[in-house]
Amino acid sequence: MKTILLVAAFAFFTSSSFAQIEVHENEPKEEIGKVKVLFDTTLESSRRGDMYTIMYQDTKFQHIKEFKSFSLTEESFNQIYDLIQDNWDNPPKEDLMIELQSGELLWLHFTKALGVTNLQLHHSPDGNADVIGVSMPLNQKKIDKLFGK
Repeated sequence: MKTILLVAAFAFFTSSSFAQIEVHENEPKEEIGKVKVLFDTTLESSRRGDMYTIMYQDTKFQHIKEFKSFSLTEESFNQIYDLIQDNWDNPPKEDLMIELQSGELLWLHFTKALGVTNLQLHHSPDGNADVIGVSMPLNQKKIDKLFGK
């Protein structure tokens, strides 16, 4: 009797552990925009389903080629673009900090020199302000290209 209960319990637990895996069809990735420097992609935005992803090469270290990314909803993606456009001509002195839905932090770092405005994305993947990835400086043309405008 104990053996039958033991075998039944073992069969139940092993079958229930496999039942937790779900297979979803992978939606194709739709490219929105790419920013290249010397034929090498440094920033890319894409859409998969209802999530938008911005992937960038972290320029914090010159000898290490590391890519980081963050994901947004379509509404957040468009809001960030609008926020950049609203602050482009008269950039704020302090970085604009945005908390993403996933808890990640994104800073819009504007610089203006000799009448030319540039933007760098500063990104903290885990919400810790001490660990920040930095994108290359972007001008208006590259911003429009990245956001597909």
